[in-house]
Order: sequence, then structure tokens, then C-alpha cells
Amino acid sequence: MRLRTALATIGVGLVLFVTTDAVTFAATGSSLVLGRINVANATTTIQNTGASPALRLVTNSSATAPLVVNGKGRVANLYADRATTADNAAKLGGKTLAQVNAAATTHLSWAATGSGGVLLGHSPDLTMTFVGNGAWCATVAGIDLQALNNAGITATPITRYDSTKLGGVSPRSTHVEIDALAGVVCPRGAFVFTYTVDEIAKTSDYTDSGFELTIIH
Repeated sequence: MRLRTALATIGVGLVLFVTTDAVTFAATGSSLVLGRINVANATTTIQNTGASPALRLVTNSSATAPLVVNGKGRVANLYADRATTADNAAKLGGKTLAQVNAAATTHLSWAATGSGGVLLGHSPDLTMTFVGNGAWCATVAGIDLQALNNAGITATPITRYDSTKLGGVSPRSTHVEIDALAGVVCPRGAFVFTYTVDEIAKTSDYTDSGFELTIIH
């Protein structure tokens, strides 16, 4: 009777051990067991004294995440942690991570004009109003371009429509200026005007030339 009781107790113990081992393996101070939940009450370190990586994780599909974590804290020395440091500046095109993220959410508005107040084309959100003599008022709905203080606003003469004259007695060059603070002429917009410079006389005068305008906001 005692032998049967002892064997029965041992059998129950083995069943409990096998059942527990199928799910988890408490291994503080022991080796890692693949395919099991390994539990420890101290940090586990894997160190490779050679030149190769200390750990390589491979999944059956490239769409499967090779690693799962439950914490949201920043992990030191991972690429995401180092992305704003100088050693990764080249990888980010010289920009900080904040600048890259901001660029991903910016919007580009554009317009092209010809001479004589002709609007060649523009983005739907940009309104171009011809003021006269090569001057335009550019506005974007919901955006105060004056608050940008000219940042992100670029205008370039279009060669086909500008008044540049090379060589000869009176060579001149065409220029485009942007005044985002001209609130009286163009409230909440950018005032764009063209003019020519006499390269010999060093004088300038308003002209009516075409230009390309881009606004990043």
C-alpha cells in the first residue's frame, strides 16, 4: 500500500513537471531553452568575443517582426536612439530627425507666371492676383504667409519670359523679389515683384517678367 502511494505521488509530480515544462522553463542560472518561456530574475547577457554580431534573429517570413518587446522606453545605442546624433547626420541628409519628420508633413504650393499678368499654372490651394507691372500677390487658404517671414518661399525668373539682356551697350539682368511682410498690398500673403538691373549704369527699374514660385508650408 505504501509503495503504491509513493508511486502515485511520484507520477503526479512527473505530470506536473512535464506540464509546466511544456509552457515555461524557469532558468535563473541555467542555459536558455529554445521554444520555451525562459524566466530569470537578473539581466541575461549574450557576449560574442569575435567580430560577428552577438545575436542574429531570423524569421520564416520577411513580413514577420524578428523581435517583440513590451516596454516603451528608449533603448540606448539603437539606431532610433542615435538618429539625432552627429554620427547619423549623413544618413539623414544632414538634417535632424525632427526636420525629417517635419518635411514628411509639409505641403508644396506652386505657381508660374508669364509677362503681361498671364498666369501659366498653379496648385489648387494657391491664389495668384496680378497687381500690375510684374507684381503679384500670392495667398494660400488658411496659411498666414507673412508669419513665415519668407522662409520656404522661393521665386525664380523664367528665362523665356524674363527681361535679361546679355552683352550689347546696356546689358541687364532680371530679378524676382519676395516681400512676405507687405501686409497692406497683400494681407496674409506674399508680395512678389520683378525688376531689372542695368549692369553698367547700376540702376534698377520695375519690369513685367515671368517667374516660378514655390511655397513650402
